[in-house]
This record gives sequence, C-alpha cells and structure tokens, in this order.
Amino acid sequence: MPIKTGKRLITSTFDKYLLSLARGITRAQEELSGVQVKRPGEAPLSYHIPEVNFELKLGLEVDYEGHESDPSWIPQLKTHALNPANASLNEFTAEAASVIKGRFVSVPANGGAPLPVLEIALRKVKGQKKKIRVDATLRNSLGEPIEGAEVEFNVDRDSSAALNLEAGMKEKDAAIPGKTDFENALDVTDESGKAGATLNREGKKGQNIVILIYAENVTESIIVSNP
Repeated sequence: MPIKTGKRLITSTFDKYLLSLARGITRAQEELSGVQVKRPGEAPLSYHIPEVNFELKLGLEVDYEGHESDPSWIPQLKTHALNPANASLNEFTAEAASVIKGRFVSVPANGGAPLPVLEIALRKVKGQKKKIRVDATLRNSLGEPIEGAEVEFNVDRDSSAALNLEAGMKEKDAAIPGKTDFENALDVTDESGKAGATLNREGKKGQNIVILIYAENVTESIIVSNP
C-alpha cells in the first residue's frame, strides 16, 4: 500500500531512538531487581535481563506536495516507522526502505572487576583546634586495598552555605570563608589504600562545612563543623 499523508513520522535521530530504548531497558531491569522470590531454605531469587533484541523497520518518502512546479524547492524526507510483525517491505511503496536490527547485551559493572569502595574518617590534629585531618581509605569490594589512586579533597561552598541558611544562620554568616580549605587537596593512596588531607577551619562558630572526596569515580561527602 502507498504511504498516506498524516501518518506518524519519526522526528528524532537514530541515536535518540537507541537512548530511549536503553532507558526503557534500564527502567525494566530496575523494576525486576526489586522483585525477589523466596523459597524455604534457599537464597532469594531475582530476575535479570541478559539481552534485548530489537528491529526497526523504516519506510522513507520524499515529499514534493505543493511544490512540484518549483525547481528550487528542497524536498523533505519523511520517515515512517513500520511494525515488523505485520508489515513487509514488499507490500510497502516508498522511495526507499530500511531494516535496522540490533541487540543490547548486559555486561558486568566495571568490566567485571571488583568495584571501588571509599571510606572516610575524621581525627583531630594535636594542638590545632581549627584543623582537622580527613583520612580516606580506598579498597575494592573484595576488601583489597587500591594503591596509587588519586584522591581529591574539596570544600563544597555552595552546599555549605545552603546548609547554614537552613540551620537559621544569616546570609553573611552562612558563607564559607576562603581560608577554610585543605592544605593539600590531592593525595595518592599508599600500599594500604590510605590517603589524607588536613582541613583548615575558619569562619563563624558552628558553621557547617560540606566536604566532598573523589577517588576512582566514587564520591563521598561528609559534614564537619567549626569549633
């Protein structure tokens, strides 16, 4: 049958179609991951989507409607999605037609390697009331230390100010002063997976300071207060 005017057209690009399909698969897997079947004496069972096959059948039409006598008119290319279950390219009249097939395959997170785990601890600096030591320990999910990884220590000033405002501080007192910062914002983990940095705390008494620590694509946050 010929293409009919008014059929639904595909207006987005193919990459958007793939991303939309991938988001749908992700949402479906998240729902399945929340479903567990428990049997007496056995570990709970969960469901996982190993792969998803897709087929996109397209019909293409060049639209000259209303401009047949205008040689300068640039024709519009319309793309019609076809249902592969009940549409055949042999029965579809178009300037061009195409079938795109593909498959989404699940792969282990982090390429199957154990995921990094970042732990944060605080301790006082002897004789330095306004200073505090922030210790980071980086291990994988098997408990093995990760050596030679860069660890970044940062003060999140915007979040700190917002937190102080919510706590009832005046706007001029909520902002974190520039002197409140780390002496060394970057460190490298040793053979035991440990790294650390010293934070200088200035500003108003009781101010909340939000600290962000980054390592191996993992982020942890912690809140400390001015003495």
